[in-house]
Amino acid sequence: MLNETLPRAANPRRSVRGHLPPAVKPLQSQRLVFCWIIYAVCLVCFASFAYLATQATAVGQASKAKRLTRLFYHEDETAALRWADVLVSGNTLRLGLTSVVRNWPQLSPEKQHLTQLQALDSWLLSGLRDSEGGQYGSGWLLTYAGVRNVPHGDHHDWRYDTLPFVADSRIDQKQGNPAHVYSYGEAFYVAHDLLNGYSRVAPRSYEVRGGKLVRRGQPHFIPGGGNHITLAVDRDRVGYACWIDREGDNKGRVDVSVIRPGGESFIMYTFHLPWGGLHGAIVNSGKLFVAPEKDIVWLPVLEDLSVKPQSLSYHTLELGQQGDQALRTGAFSSYKNYVLFTTGREKPMLGVINAALQQPQLTMVALSARKGLRPTSPKVVQTSQGKVLALICHDKPGDAELEEILDIVELDPNGDGFFEDARLAHTLSIGPSAVQGHFGHHHVAVDADGRYAFVSNPGNGTLQAIRLKDYALVATWSVGGKPSDLVAVGGLEDHH
Repeated sequence: MLNETLPRAANPRRSVRGHLPPAVKPLQSQRLVFCWIIYAVCLVCFASFAYLATQATAVGQASKAKRLTRLFYHEDETAALRWADVLVSGNTLRLGLTSVVRNWPQLSPEKQHLTQLQALDSWLLSGLRDSEGGQYGSGWLLTYAGVRNVPHGDHHDWRYDTLPFVADSRIDQKQGNPAHVYSYGEAFYVAHDLLNGYSRVAPRSYEVRGGKLVRRGQPHFIPGGGNHITLAVDRDRVGYACWIDREGDNKGRVDVSVIRPGGESFIMYTFHLPWGGLHGAIVNSGKLFVAPEKDIVWLPVLEDLSVKPQSLSYHTLELGQQGDQALRTGAFSSYKNYVLFTTGREKPMLGVINAALQQPQLTMVALSARKGLRPTSPKVVQTSQGKVLALICHDKPGDAELEEILDIVELDPNGDGFFEDARLAHTLSIGPSAVQGHFGHHHVAVDADGRYAFVSNPGNGTLQAIRLKDYALVATWSVGGKPSDLVAVGGLEDHH
């Protein structure tokens, strides 16, 4: 008989509750890990879905972005014309990639300088001046903007069909070193200072068909003016070209030329004003306005071109003095029957002339007075809300450390069609200029619909956008270099 104590049998129920067998314990742990994995996967899926939804919304918004306008600007460091489209989505503006206009020639920034940039419909004209009296290479360049205006019943849409390109140019030693470029009526006018005359460049002489250029005419030269020509043209039929001389036989001289495109233009008449230093002229409401070394002179334009006048009578609009200096201006802007200009330094003012009156009436509007700043010529625009504004930048001289500003003047606050109640409405801080002589100034452009204004800042290589609805600065874009002369071509591509 065995009297051995047998090993005690394990209680299965106790074993499960107290001490799990090695094969059972990992199974429960694996289930727990599996649950955490499922939870993590759900979180990742949810985050991914949220991200994709956000991106889809962004893509959808981007796909709805429309071209607001096409900007062009002279870049002084490289002597090039650059362009970029401005896109709008909701209240957000974006500037596309800036590029040099196609077929733009390689110029020498050390010796050649782009002067003024003018726009006329879908065309732009750039003046070119050199530092060697026109002997290195001066002239002009005509650019097609690649923008079309498409009427749609009660509004206009804009089509941006073609990339901009240089359509024509004259750059050689025979262009007389032009300083000023103008657009009057349906033509550009380039003032050839050393040739004592100016050229008429008509966009109608060019046509773009299927992306190809067709030329139907040539630029036309008109004699008149000299030294440093400023010019006014009346209805594409008469040119009034000024001489800037302060002394000598050409002091106060104005040449009146008959313009005959396709024929022979000639100087019909020359008159002299008592004052020299003529710099600035414009025609409005049947009157010629000229800016001599002080005040403003006006006289009736010639109507009968078949008879040479025996004499011309002139009238003076006095601007007064600041300190011991007589006030003057150097350029005019025109809007309907009004002529506008700026004058004064210590106390800058906007001058507004109602040219439609038999005796033109002058109204002076006080601008922001900031010591050391100088007002530039006004840019006049009618906004999409119907307001008529004058936009005036104030530049600093040279490298002075001064904050520069933009004044916004409401020309017709009460909406009665008259500007006698014009007032300064708002002032904005803008980027720096880089003024050196005639170059490096701020310039202002406005889209065709009058929604936004754009300002060039040569001092820090930026462009700024201002919403004209509420005068808010909404964007600053870095484009590099020294952006100066600035124009906008076209408006919103689809108003629907």
